[in-house]
Amino acid sequence: MNIENVNQAFLESAAQWICDACTVETRFIGFGKGEQQLWNATILVYPSHDTDERGFICQTTNAVGGQQFLSNQSKNQTLELLEQALEGRINVGAKTLKLIAHKAYTYHTDSMNREVWFLTPNAKVVGDELPKLSSLEISEIENEMRLSDPPFDGLWDLSNWLALPDSERAMDPGCISIRIAPPVDFMIAESKLLANSLKVVLHAHTHFDVSQMALSLRAVPGGGIVGRKRVDSAIEWQPTTRYPRVGIVTIPLDQAISALLMLSIGGRTVRRQWFSDSTKALNPRIFAVQHFDMNLKKIRQAVTQASDASRFELGFAALCFLWGFTAAVQVETDAPDLVVTTPRGRLVLVECTTRIGDFQSKLGKLVDRRGSLAKALEAAEQHNQVDSLLVCALPQSQIAVKTDDLIAHKVNLLTQEHISALLNRLEFWTPSPQTEPDAILDELISSSRQASSLAN
Repeated sequence: MNIENVNQAFLESAAQWICDACTVETRFIGFGKGEQQLWNATILVYPSHDTDERGFICQTTNAVGGQQFLSNQSKNQTLELLEQALEGRINVGAKTLKLIAHKAYTYHTDSMNREVWFLTPNAKVVGDELPKLSSLEISEIENEMRLSDPPFDGLWDLSNWLALPDSERAMDPGCISIRIAPPVDFMIAESKLLANSLKVVLHAHTHFDVSQMALSLRAVPGGGIVGRKRVDSAIEWQPTTRYPRVGIVTIPLDQAISALLMLSIGGRTVRRQWFSDSTKALNPRIFAVQHFDMNLKKIRQAVTQASDASRFELGFAALCFLWGFTAAVQVETDAPDLVVTTPRGRLVLVECTTRIGDFQSKLGKLVDRRGSLAKALEAAEQHNQVDSLLVCALPQSQIAVKTDDLIAHKVNLLTQEHISALLNRLEFWTPSPQTEPDAILDELISSSRQASSLAN
């Protein structure tokens, strides 16, 4: 798809999703003396009217970074801001920062990725690489940042706070990433399938026209075609002038073990989500875990809303267990995060990360430890196959890594998309040659290698 079509499709979706009285958050870092050039920025649009969050600007002689919140923005104001971002520039207070590109910008979007279960209008505008900072320049910037208000302990601390790539070490070109949150969504934690009844709770922006949304259902087992239906007309919306506007629908589902909900806005998919009745789970592992963690709420939070690396490791280990693997979290620090085995005796070394900054370090450790284990197995005349997984909590589009390194070292990268797919496919897990752990592992490795090849 060419640049004009990508931008047009993005802006058309944005116009359907954005409402008056929304909030726009901008996080950014730029470099250069005097007129600073934009290196990396993230723009998030979400439907809350107001926010208590405070913005800031950290200014030095050679760098600037910060966070801006614009509340109660009109639809037209927000669309104008997004059009400027597609042209490679952002306005923060009185400052204008612009991406540098000697030729035309390039554009990317994962809105058409069919494997993603939560789809939002998004775009990435990519420019050129900025000149690499010298050690002296970095030292000057860090000294000034420690004296700024608010203070930061250098570029790494600022990048980490803003959830942007490590600006001191990253080799990627400058970019602006844009993502728009939906004006209506169902609340997974408040919705449940129990005793042949599915209750769904939705939150909507008060300015959103709910007639533009569709909510579809597929029940399993569904008793034939009657198990597939549109249910948006049955939603009871509570009248309110404050965000959020709450809608509730209760759907009787005779003998249903699980149900798939599909939410759309203006014909575009927003979210697909499985709900299962824990009292009818076919998988004994899921039955046992859901007895204590209804709808796997805590596991989902650990692996999809990852900010704590330790919880992310535990969540991925639990996900491996649910799929029939044996996963052990390692106590020894000089070891991979997880050692996983399959029923056929394959060994998998797993390193987990929630950040971009430690990606290369994790990759190097994984390669070294796999090689060490392979040599030890060979010396002991053991013939177990050893695979390696680098599991990242971020989506593919936000991971700055040279895929050549992954391919050369035979390391398989699992991203947020793979994790979401593993979670949502659990509803159908029953022992079979197609769903046994070894087959699932082969599928994950194949998917990882295909994604790495496409990224080259």
